[in-house]
Amino acid sequence: MKKFNIKKSELPSILQGVQNHCGYSFRNLALLEEALTHPSYAVEQPQPQPPHNQRLEFLGDSVLQIILSDYLYEHLPHAQEGLLTKVRSMLANESATASYAQQLGLDTVLLLGRGELQNGGRERPSILGDLFEAFLGAVYLDGGLQVARSLCLTLLPDINACLERVKFEDNPKGALQEYCQTHFQQKPVYERLSATGPQHEQVFEVKVCIGQRELAHGQGRSYRQAERNAAQKALKTLISPADAPPMPQFYKEVETEVVETTSHADSSPSAAKRRSKAAKGDSGELETAASPTPAGEGGVSPAAGQEGHVLEGDRAGKQKKKGKSS
Repeated sequence: MKKFNIKKSELPSILQGVQNHCGYSFRNLALLEEALTHPSYAVEQPQPQPPHNQRLEFLGDSVLQIILSDYLYEHLPHAQEGLLTKVRSMLANESATASYAQQLGLDTVLLLGRGELQNGGRERPSILGDLFEAFLGAVYLDGGLQVARSLCLTLLPDINACLERVKFEDNPKGALQEYCQTHFQQKPVYERLSATGPQHEQVFEVKVCIGQRELAHGQGRSYRQAERNAAQKALKTLISPADAPPMPQFYKEVETEVVETTSHADSSPSAAKRRSKAAKGDSGELETAASPTPAGEGGVSPAAGQEGHVLEGDRAGKQKKKGKSS
C-alpha cells in the first residue's frame, strides 16, 4: 500500500485509470476528483482549498440505501421487512462498503493528508467505506440512478448467501428448528433447568433436546437468551463449519464493461477481457454499446462520435423536451 501521496501531475492519468477500472467514464471529472479527496488532504492545500468528499458521501449513503432496498425488495419477494433490513445492513455496513472501494481500486488513489497517510488511512475501513459512498454519489450526479445502480450491483456478493447467513446468525432457534424438522422430522424441545444468583442478576440455564437426544446446554440472563445460546451450541454440534452458511464473499474482481468515449477507447488485453466477461453477465452489470438501452430507460448513447456516457432516462427526456420547445 502506498505511503506517499499522488502528485498533481499524476492526477489526470489516475482519474482515467479509475474510470477504466470501474467501468464508467465521467462527463464531469471534477466530481470524480472531489470523491477521491479526503478532508485531511483538502485542508493541507493552499487557498482556495479544493472541495472534499464529505458532501458526496452524504449523498452516496442515501443512493446506496435506495439501490439496495429496491434490489432486495425485487429479488427477495417472500422476505419480511425485518429480514430485508438485516440483509441490507450486511450489504451496507462499514466492512462491506470498504470492500467495494477496494474492488474498484479506489483505496490506491485516495488523496489523503500526510498524517492520515502515515497512519494507514488507505487501509482504514471507515475511510474506505466513506470513499465508496462518495464515489457512488459522484456517479449518481454524473450519470443518474440507473448507472449508479448498475455499477453497485456488480460489487455485491451472492444475495442468497447473505440471506442464509443472516438467518443462521440472527435466529439460531429458527435455524435449529428448520434443521431438525428436515433431518429428524421433529421439533427441538427446550427444558428449563435452573435459575441461580441474586434476584437482580440471575443466570438461567436450559437444555435443548431432539427426542431423547440431548443436544446442548445454554445459559443467559433470561430464559430466552439461554434458549438462544443453547440453539447456537446445538447448531455447532449438528452442523460442521463446512456445512454452515458461509460468510458472503465481498471482495472479488470487478468484471464490468468500460463505458467511455470513442476517442478514449481502451484496446488493451485487460480491457478486452473485461468486455468479454461483461458480455456474459446478467442485468446487474453495466449496459454496453453492443446492446444499448432505449432512450428514456438509461443506457449507453448509441450515436457515434457522441460522449459515450450512460444517461438517466429522466435527464435524457428533459433534454428532448427542451430541444422541441426551442
